[in-house]
Amino acid sequence: MNDIVLHVDSTDGSAAIANLSKFIEAPDLTSYAVRSETGALTTGTWTSFADTGAAGQGWREANPTANHLAELNLESASSLTNGTLIHLGNIFSPGAAQDLLFEYTTLAGELLRGTVQYGFIPTPTDCNSDGQVNAADLTCVSDVAERDMVLAALNTLAGDLDGDGNVAFSDFLTLSANFNDPTKTGYAEGNIDLQNGVAFADFLVLSTNFNKTPEPLAVAVPEPSTLGPLWIASLAFLRRGRRLMILEI
Repeated sequence: MNDIVLHVDSTDGSAAIANLSKFIEAPDLTSYAVRSETGALTTGTWTSFADTGAAGQGWREANPTANHLAELNLESASSLTNGTLIHLGNIFSPGAAQDLLFEYTTLAGELLRGTVQYGFIPTPTDCNSDGQVNAADLTCVSDVAERDMVLAALNTLAGDLDGDGNVAFSDFLTLSANFNDPTKTGYAEGNIDLQNGVAFADFLVLSTNFNKTPEPLAVAVPEPSTLGPLWIASLAFLRRGRRLMILEI
């Protein structure tokens, strides 16, 4: 999904805001709102940015109700780099109408509409704990599901051992150097299927994808919101500080 996404698990009501696509410029988030015309939101089990500090300091809740949850940052902004996923707790009433709308503002003064996706909440594989999913995580993925999530974030194929976006001769050299070595068990060492060390099965995967790259994905530009009631945010640079003003229209 080439967008900032609000993931919602409709079975338990949990939700998270995520940027899991490398095809959008990471926005500097200054506010967000989740809205429901039917009152499908829950406020008591919402864990906001202000509650957890997961998006940095300066976040403030803005009058949560069953129809809208919103936060704004009067002090700074939070950069949603690729691989970022921030949990919001349980904000959706299971069984309620799936009518949520998700909007956010950026430091550039944009009011944008993100995507709401119902289903399981993905878990970015940041196994080296550097704060994002990147090529470095290929050195520590532990199973094929984790491997594929990192490869998808990098828009590359199995066999790209160094995560540079291409299955190339350098990857073949790595695999061949470690072939049949039982101590080489990591994906980046050539154990592509993460089973039984570096073996012929791994060579077959690499050879199948050699010199191939995934089909380019269309870059999705978030739509400017046309929804008027409740709130609209604009940024103003005042003196040396930045302030975010919420205007009712």
